[in-house]
Amino acid sequence: MRVQKGRITFEKDFPLDEAISFSAEQVATLYPIIDVRYCHIKGLLYRDEDDKLYADVDVWAKVRYKDGLTGEPFDHDFSSMGLYEILEREDGEGEGFIFPGSELDIIELSRSIIKFEMDPYLSKRG
Repeated sequence: MRVQKGRITFEKDFPLDEAISFSAEQVATLYPIIDVRYCHIKGLLYRDEDDKLYADVDVWAKVRYKDGLTGEPFDHDFSSMGLYEILEREDGEGEGFIFPGSELDIIELSRSIIKFEMDPYLSKRG
């Protein structure tokens, strides 16, 4: 799903509640995650009084990791709750995700959140 950024104003938020499917190419960028069996994003896109765009969202997914020590795949329940600024370009002021253009791709937002929040050293042993 793509959202027109212009539809989101200080007076009008945009609620999200979407099941997400990733392509093989999108999953490949998430290594050591080797498969995303299910993903869901829920929350709100909104602008503050300074016209900055934010995503206040929860993302949860059933993923398959590759254990860094043994190479064995194992299943893991990923979850993240966060507030992320959506930027047009690097602004040097804070943290956020850069999505230039008039549209925000919710699949790419979900992928970016998983990539940012995942534990790259997760092991089957715990």
